[in-house]
Amino acid sequence: MSQQSTNLFVYGTLLVPAIMQRVAGERLAATAGVLHGYVRKTVRGEVFPAIKPSPTEAVEGQLYWRLGANAIRRLDAFEGPLYQRVEVNIELGEGVHVAADTYVIALRHETWMTDIDWSLEEFRRSHRDEFERQRW
Repeated sequence: MSQQSTNLFVYGTLLVPAIMQRVAGERLAATAGVLHGYVRKTVRGEVFPAIKPSPTEAVEGQLYWRLGANAIRRLDAFEGPLYQRVEVNIELGEGVHVAADTYVIALRHETWMTDIDWSLEEFRRSHRDEFERQRW
């Protein structure tokens, strides 16, 4: 019997390999990808982002391949009720697309998103250590 696996597109704090490994409980292979039709902004009062549909925007991130059920359970718990996991289509380049899940802000929480772009570089420079201390 084969175990079901899930591809997962990430766009925020889980872009940091050490954070992703700690949350998922395993080391995973990743590929750069783009999610069209969404926008990434900072969540009010937080150091992490969320995404929501926006037809003319695109979000760059990483596609993690073939996560098992345990990793997905851990990630669902990490993301919590602020997000819902949905299936999306990720562009890998040169016309190649792949289905994956990603975490989109739950509709009831969309007002928590700001108009401020989220920056991985700013997160690494100013917030990563504090973020990890709060989580673990």
